[in-house]
Amino acid sequence: MTPLHWFLVAVLAALAGCSEPTVIASDDGLGKLCTPNNYVFCLCSEGLRGTKRCSTTGKSFGPCRNCEVGSITDGCTPGQDYPCDCDDGTEGIYTCLEDGASFDTCRNCGQSQGGLVANECPGVTVTLAPGNQTTRSGNTGGLQDDFQPACSASPGPDAVYQVIPGGDGLLTARVQGEGSFDPVLVSWGGTCGGAAVACADSSGSGSAEEFSFQVQGGSPVFLGVDSSGPGGAFTLSLELSGATQGGDTCPGVPVALGPGSPALFSGTTMTAGADYKGALSCENTGGPDVVYAVQPTTSGRMTARLLPQEGHDAVLYVREASCDSGPQIACSDQEAEGGEEELSAEVTAGKIYSVFVDGLTAGDYQLSLELSPSFCGDGKWTPPEQCDDGNNVGGDGCSAQCKVEQDPPSATCPGVGVFVSEEPLLLSGSTDAYGDFEKHPTCGGAGAPDRVYRVIPKKSGTLRARITSTSFDLVLYARKGACSGASAKNLGCDDKVINGPEILLDLPVNKDEPVWLVVDGYKQGEEGVFALSLSVL
Repeated sequence: MTPLHWFLVAVLAALAGCSEPTVIASDDGLGKLCTPNNYVFCLCSEGLRGTKRCSTTGKSFGPCRNCEVGSITDGCTPGQDYPCDCDDGTEGIYTCLEDGASFDTCRNCGQSQGGLVANECPGVTVTLAPGNQTTRSGNTGGLQDDFQPACSASPGPDAVYQVIPGGDGLLTARVQGEGSFDPVLVSWGGTCGGAAVACADSSGSGSAEEFSFQVQGGSPVFLGVDSSGPGGAFTLSLELSGATQGGDTCPGVPVALGPGSPALFSGTTMTAGADYKGALSCENTGGPDVVYAVQPTTSGRMTARLLPQEGHDAVLYVREASCDSGPQIACSDQEAEGGEEELSAEVTAGKIYSVFVDGLTAGDYQLSLELSPSFCGDGKWTPPEQCDDGNNVGGDGCSAQCKVEQDPPSATCPGVGVFVSEEPLLLSGSTDAYGDFEKHPTCGGAGAPDRVYRVIPKKSGTLRARITSTSFDLVLYARKGACSGASAKNLGCDDKVINGPEILLDLPVNKDEPVWLVVDGYKQGEEGVFALSLSVL
C-alpha cells in the first residue's frame, strides 16, 4: 500500500475511535503497518488534529500527540517544517512528506537555543484554539535582519511566526527575552512583513513585550520577534481567549489596558443596536454602537484610534463612572465617512472607562487602544497630583512631587496652577510676603497684598471655593478668560465678614477651562494666613 493509502486508513480508523488502523500490510511483505519513527495524522481526545509515531518495528503506533487546531483531512504542505513534541519534553521539528499526509522523524530535540524559527515569511506556523495557550522558544542569533519595526530604532535579526486562530477571539502575544537579549514584538496583521498593526519595544535587556488584538478564526496573523541590537534567546507565549465582539450594551467588552501593550480590535456595528448617544460635538449619532469597558493598569493617558471602513461615518467617545449615563470625558467626530477618529483622555488606574464606537451609519472598523504612563513633570494631570507645571523642580509653586507649595517665591499672575475635581483640594498659605498687584472693582483689594491661583477644573460643574481666616479681612474674587488685563472677565467676589470664619464662592465652570482665584485683603494693612478649599460639584 502507498503512504496515501495508509493515510486514508488512518483517517477512517481515527474517525471510528480506534487508536490505530486494524489492517496490517505493506509493500515489502514484512507485515509492517507504517514507516518506523515517521508520523501520521490522528484525532486527539480534545477533537483536535494530532499525529502519532510509528514504532521502531513498524507494526504499531504511539499515542496521539502534537495536538493542534485543524482537520486530519487537511493534510500538510510537502517539504514544510512543523513543530513537534520531543520525548524529552522539548520542542523539535519534523518535515511534511511528499504525500502531504505524513511526517518524517521529530528532530532537533533538546537544543538549548529553542525550537523551530524561521527568518522569512510566512514563518513558523502555529495553530491555536480559543481558550488555549501555547509557547514557542527560539533564538534570533545567526538570523538575518529582514524587517525594521516602526517602534524600534535599532536594527537586529528577526524571527517570523504565522498564527492561525481556530476561532474568533482576543490574541495576546508576549515575548520574554533571556539574559541580555532585548526583544521587539511586532504584528503585521494579515500581511506578512506589511505595515505594523501593533509594535512593542518599551523595556530593556531580558525584558518582556506584550500586546493584544482581536482575530478572526481561520485568518492568519503574522508576528515578528525582532531585536534591538544583537539577537538572542526568547520565549514567545500566545493565548487566544473566546470571541470578544459582543459589547452591544453596557458594560461592554472587558479590556485590561497596560502601558506598552496596545489592544487592537476588528469589529462591526452592523449586528449591534442603536442603544447610546454621544454628547456635545459627538451628539450627531443615531446608528448602532459597540462599547468596550477599559480598565487601565496604571494611571496615564489613554489614546483611542478608530479606523472605519469606507463609507462608514463613525463617532468615537469615552465615558467615565457609569457606562449608561456617566459624563463624557472625550470624543471625536472630526472626519467624513471612512475617516480616522482619534481621542485622548487622562485615566486613573483601576477605574473603568467606557469607550463607544458609534456613528451615523453602521459598518466594520478597527479600534486601537494605547496607554502612556504619566509622571510628575509631564504637564498632564494624573491623580493624586495637585499640580503639574511640566517640570520636577520645586520653588515655582508646584513641588517636585507635584504638590502645591504653601508660599512660593512668586504668586502673581499667571498664578500657581492647581487641578481641581470632585475631591476637595485643601490649600493654605499667607499673603504677608507678597505685593499688591490686584484689586476688584467692587469688593476692594487696593493697597493689600494678594496672591493668585490658576484653577483648572477637571470636570464641568460648579466650582466651590471656601476660604477662612481669623487674622485679617479677606476678599476672594474670580476671573475667567485671562488672569489680568482687558481679556479678564470678573466672575464674582465676596467680602462678607471682617475677620470672619468663612467666605464661599460657587462658580459655573467647564472642564479644563481655567479660572483665576485671587486671595486679597480688603484694604491696606489687611494681610495674613488663610485656608482654602476647592472642589467641583
